[in-house]
Amino acid sequence: MKQVVGLILLWFLFTQVGIAQQTDTGKVDIAIEKSLHYFRKKCAEKEVLMYIQPLFKPIYSYYRLEGGEFCFRYTDRKDSLYIASFAPLYLGEAKTGYLVKNLEWSPIDSLTLFALYGTRIMSKKRALQTMEKFITEMNYEMTHSYLALLLLENTQYIQKKKLASLKAKNLDAMYRQLEGAQERYSDIEVECIALLLYGGEQVKEEYIVKLIETQELDGSWLQRGDAEENEMRDHTSILGLWALLEWKYGSDKTLYLAKKKGTN
Repeated sequence: MKQVVGLILLWFLFTQVGIAQQTDTGKVDIAIEKSLHYFRKKCAEKEVLMYIQPLFKPIYSYYRLEGGEFCFRYTDRKDSLYIASFAPLYLGEAKTGYLVKNLEWSPIDSLTLFALYGTRIMSKKRALQTMEKFITEMNYEMTHSYLALLLLENTQYIQKKKLASLKAKNLDAMYRQLEGAQERYSDIEVECIALLLYGGEQVKEEYIVKLIETQELDGSWLQRGDAEENEMRDHTSILGLWALLEWKYGSDKTLYLAKKKGTN
């Protein structure tokens, strides 16, 4: 009798775990579909701000998501030149990128572009100094430094041992950022989740649960402190979509972002 009761209890626990996993998967699927619906609507109205294109295009290309064409609103020709410089990030467009040197690049963009173009952007010494500084910033500098490190792993611009050392420090900073997260995420914290998952690192399931719970009814995400529509909404929202796609499917970053092998 005890064996029968034990088997029944075991079966019950097993099926409940299975149901829980299915429910969680269902919630992720629903959140992804809501997010895609949000961007389909924005794309139909050509209301996606151009500055998220270096994120938007690789994500839509890799996951073969529909409705991501002709979405972007440009303010002038400089915008399109700016985006063209990041073409090595876009699947199928790795050879079409060109660097417009007379554009004014922010330190964050310069570091990402160094990972794509090497010393055409800055010297190795300056790139290393920039990354060392960025890692301690606990801001967008920290997350963009991590992205640059992931890109640099596919190049010969920086020695692998040095990259590994910088990456360990960067990861520690990003995990500390998430540990301090409040009830609603900031844009930076959503960026941390997406990038950690993209980099193949472990992320607590509770972070994904909170991400889903804080999604707006229209499928977007508002970062902590934002009560209404603002220009950061699309940025936080594409990061939220990216994080959920990575959580559900995972990805091979050597396929996701175009390899850029270098010799200098």
